[in-house]
Amino acid sequence: MKYGLPIRTTACFLLACGMVGRCVWGQTAPPRRAAAQTTMLVNFEEGLDAAFASGNSAAKLDARSTDEHVRIVEGRFGKGVSVSTNAPGLALSYETKKHLDLNEGTIEFFFRPDWDWADAPEHVTLLSTYIGAGTGFRILKNQYGWFGFWYGLRYKTTARVITQYSRNATIMKAGCWTHIAVSWDDAEARLFVDGMLVSVSDRWEVRGEQYGRIALGGVVYGQGRGAGGTFDELRLSASKRYVASFTVPSAPLRRENGDREMAQARPTEGMAAKRLPFVADLAAQNWGSNRPLFEERCPAGKPLLRLRRNGKIGDVVFFPRPDALNRFLGRTNVRVRLSEPVQLPAVLLDASDIVFNDRAGGDRARRTGWQLRLTEDCRLQWQSLDDGSVVGQVQSAPLAVRSGEWRRFGVRWQASRTTLVYEGAEMASAVGQGIPSALPRYIYVGSRSTGQNTLDGWVSHVEIDRK
Repeated sequence: MKYGLPIRTTACFLLACGMVGRCVWGQTAPPRRAAAQTTMLVNFEEGLDAAFASGNSAAKLDARSTDEHVRIVEGRFGKGVSVSTNAPGLALSYETKKHLDLNEGTIEFFFRPDWDWADAPEHVTLLSTYIGAGTGFRILKNQYGWFGFWYGLRYKTTARVITQYSRNATIMKAGCWTHIAVSWDDAEARLFVDGMLVSVSDRWEVRGEQYGRIALGGVVYGQGRGAGGTFDELRLSASKRYVASFTVPSAPLRRENGDREMAQARPTEGMAAKRLPFVADLAAQNWGSNRPLFEERCPAGKPLLRLRRNGKIGDVVFFPRPDALNRFLGRTNVRVRLSEPVQLPAVLLDASDIVFNDRAGGDRARRTGWQLRLTEDCRLQWQSLDDGSVVGQVQSAPLAVRSGEWRRFGVRWQASRTTLVYEGAEMASAVGQGIPSALPRYIYVGSRSTGQNTLDGWVSHVEIDRK
């Protein structure tokens, strides 16, 4: 299908999750599937060696390791491996070659500690490649309650994505399984705990070399103690699998993403994002979601994206932020249809994301950017956020929005003047509105990056004009 659209200053996000094929009422396209990117999967069902590996699958035990340090035990699914608190640095390790890339990747695993968060005041290392000359990755908890993913170059931290928990937090509890994941590319990293996005990197400069071993749970350079718990389903990927919050799988991880597993895909940035108008289609791989989504079509053949709340973490659809979206001048409108019963509040379009502030590291509600949403009493609301503070807000009177009806919501902004538009009519306007210091790398349609207040209904398109 060729579009032949003229180049102009309008970015039109047609939610075309399967533009190929015939346009038939009621027809649904198969769910989007991410490209195969697993580089290593260790499930411990047949021992310590990897069940799949792009490179060497063999596990290596430190010469000092004993059955007290590393042993096969009951896991999250089948079998797992226990690594003691006094395990040596390379008690259990795997090669990094062909498994871990500095420029882009994902590390994830299930972990069940033998300790509570409050009982582990020292450094607790879960995973490390920080083996040679103080260079490499580390996933750890430190003595101050910070938990996250660090990269050090010759002992100096040059990249991190971290968050802070209070001493009495239940992020990790003795005998309870927690899913930990971190995804990164050359510009940022994102940290997930039990599927929830808890932090986006405040600094990210990964360079130098990646040294030879991935150590699981051992003490590194004598800092603190080893994991003191059980690991299962260690999976490494060469792609940035996760951008938004997702539902943790209730079955063993697999080498490839499938219909029953989370299926986020990193949009191809710098490609369609710089072409105007921007069209997000399946072939271009320029959109992603936090789970497989089905696309429906209206009688005229226009694709409709169905979003659902799905409990704690709703559906999330995201695109690379286009050049057409700028903080000082533009307009956007979103055409949606709410399901029955209407569930509010609901996000229409979100161009904000979590920011890290080391003065208040435990505050994971801090966001920067702007959002358009329907409030609990069905007012159209635009907010400008900067480091968690609302620096601008415009809100309409309550709107008569019923389920099953297509409605168009929008906002126009020019410097500090912002105007809300509903079905082509101006609903509210204000001047003196603050502008966020930055916009995130992605925009989210019908939800936030954390999957909260997802629009329960259908979206036909989102437009963003630079005028």
